[in-house]
Amino acid sequence: MANINDYCRPIRILIFLFLCLSLANACASTTNKASSTETGLLWEIRDQQSQRTSYLFGTIHSDDPRVTKIPPIVTFSFETSSLFILEVELTQKNTKQAMQAMFFTGNQTLEGILPTDLLNQCLKLLGQRGVSKQQAIKLKPWAVFTFLNTPNQEQAFLDQILYSNAKEKGIEIQGLESMAEQISVFDNLSMDIQVKLLQDSVNHFDELNHMLEQTIAVYLSRDLKRLEKFNQDYLTFTDEKTGQLLNDTLIIQRNYRMAKRLIPILQQHQAFIAVGALHLPGETGLIQLLRNHGYQLKPLY
Repeated sequence: MANINDYCRPIRILIFLFLCLSLANACASTTNKASSTETGLLWEIRDQQSQRTSYLFGTIHSDDPRVTKIPPIVTFSFETSSLFILEVELTQKNTKQAMQAMFFTGNQTLEGILPTDLLNQCLKLLGQRGVSKQQAIKLKPWAVFTFLNTPNQEQAFLDQILYSNAKEKGIEIQGLESMAEQISVFDNLSMDIQVKLLQDSVNHFDELNHMLEQTIAVYLSRDLKRLEKFNQDYLTFTDEKTGQLLNDTLIIQRNYRMAKRLIPILQQHQAFIAVGALHLPGETGLIQLLRNHGYQLKPLY
């Protein structure tokens, strides 16, 4: 029988892509406002009307031991909450939906979309990841980009550990987004943009490991201003117009949607909310958006 780490790989790939694309492109965002948030990955949310306390925790979709060692204060906040909220539920049904969405249906293949040189480069790199040519040519360009930019991870990643702990402890679980919504972020990209992202990814493929190590280091600093600045200053892999589109689609629009859906939850539950740390800082980050709705937020860790 497969364990959760086996069947969550397609979801791991999707949510890791949110991280990679936003880090690579958020520097092209039109806003350069300084973040009003402080240092911290774990935030207490206080609802003045109901007097309920919830928690907002910024994660990174990684299985690095430096990341997955959960601090005691995070564990305490998690275990004393009655509801666990994450970006999308890590269910087998969602995994199947994510995997199906990565492949073309019908007769369409990469051979009819990618230039020959790019196609051959992709087939070679995918082959190194154990993906056969027969499988590879049926992948959508954004899915190829995803595979190439996702590191090989053998252990459960942070969000996955929290999800498993919630199931073991009988804590109610909800997703802020549906899998269909997450998939649509990528499926709705034009084919030209998908191909461009793939070309940029292949061009910078050797830089991935350095980028990932930098990302983890910034995350472990718990400095949200530094995280936001890293977003803005990191060498972009694509042009400014594409970067603006991706940052708006992957981060800003989703932040507003998440904040809107959190309001009724915070009024009725003591919740522990785990989302990618890039959703926390900035004028359009979840911390500031919740403050705009009258909630008091303060860092705990």
